[in-house]
Amino acid sequence: DSYIIDGSEGSGKSLLALQLGYYLDPTLNLNRITFSGKEFSEAINKASKNQCIIFDEAFNGLSSSGATSR
Repeated sequence: DSYIIDGSEGSGKSLLALQLGYYLDPTLNLNRITFSGKEFSEAINKASKNQCIIFDEAFNGLSSSGATSR
C-alpha cells in the first residue's frame, strides 16, 4: 500500500508519517526515511516485503524537472 500525507507547513505531516510508519512496520528505522528521489528509489530497491519507506518532503523531490521528465 502507498499513502500520501498532505497539509500545510508545520501541521505535523512528518510526525504523522513516522507514527503511522512505525505502527505498520515496527522495524522502521532512520535508514528508511528518505529526502530525495534517489534515496527513495534506493531504499525501495533494498527494502524487504512489507517494510515501510518514508519519503519526507516528497513534493520537492517529485516536482523537480528530472522527476517529471519522460
